[in-house]
Amino acid sequence: MKTIVICFSFFYCIIFLAGCSADSKTEFVVLNDTAKEEKFTTTKAKIDTDTDSVIVFTNIEQIEYCLPLPLNEYIEDFDKSDVKAKHVFKHKTKKDNEMEVQGFFRDDVTVSIEDYFKNTYQNAEEEGKVITKKAIIKDNSCFYAKGYWSNLIYDMRFIEIVWLKKDEMVKFYSSFDVNDSLIWDSRLQALIKSSSSCN
Repeated sequence: MKTIVICFSFFYCIIFLAGCSADSKTEFVVLNDTAKEEKFTTTKAKIDTDTDSVIVFTNIEQIEYCLPLPLNEYIEDFDKSDVKAKHVFKHKTKKDNEMEVQGFFRDDVTVSIEDYFKNTYQNAEEEGKVITKKAIIKDNSCFYAKGYWSNLIYDMRFIEIVWLKKDEMVKFYSSFDVNDSLIWDSRLQALIKSSSSCN
């Protein structure tokens, strides 16, 4: 009898391991405190950098988007991920480092990427943002800005990217230690070269 139990346990263990390694894409269903079901998938992928590995994060709730993110360093903050298609990630050891990505439906699909770009940053200084670089990447229908908040000049930096789709948009924002600027410059390039599309 003991031998049969051991054989069955071994058999199920092999099936479980085979199932885990058969596909690098895993779907998760997570229940947060409000018992809201959130679905997303992650796929392990390497971006073309020598110093960084990322995981392609895929949101399939309401608005579909896929982005290469350094999720091995971050965990999702479900209290802040409080609306559909929004995900907030906190760094595991650097408490002020945070990433946020959210999908939106566009209110007016006739607004051009140039107008979105202009309107997004026209009041940046009044909001306390110091933009050090910004650009439109028409090949990927996105624009980005990098800089710092005026009251955190010696401590933190940020990048933000907006991708426009026909009826939707995806916004990404990351705030990080000034000492992590080099790695985030590399991540910015990877993000703007990829698109938020899952195709």
